[in-house]
Amino acid sequence: MIKVISDEKHKEFYLNWVKERVPVPNQQIENYSYQAFEINKKTVAVIIFADFDGNNMFIHLAIDDKKAVQRRFIKLMFNYVFVQSKANRVTGQCDNDNDKIKKLMEGVGFKKEGVVRQVMETDTSAVYKDAAIYGMLKEECRWIGK
Repeated sequence: MIKVISDEKHKEFYLNWVKERVPVPNQQIENYSYQAFEINKKTVAVIIFADFDGNNMFIHLAIDDKKAVQRRFIKLMFNYVFVQSKANRVTGQCDNDNDKIKKLMEGVGFKKEGVVRQVMETDTSAVYKDAAIYGMLKEECRWIGK
């Protein structure tokens, strides 16, 4: 059984869980909420929703188990962004060399908007990787009711 967690009590724990798995720029994590997905009490995926400015929201996603990539959870994510938060757009970034995550982003409807060169920190602090920037407008989202 999959459980969704989004309470204030575990907020910092799940932010750190994501940061251990994907590069998350510190300047983008001031105001945030999250959705964590557990299977049999094991965290399998977490989405961080950050820095909503009234128009745009940034998302940061880490997945440990592909079972977490289900239609109902994709709908939950976009419902939070576009219906509950009333954002007009959502922005995500990923390692430009990670074809699996780029395919996932495009598969759920994000459009690649460009590449920012040498912006993502790696385990070696002196090395930075290129980031692919993805965006989706509310009107483009097929996961929410119109």
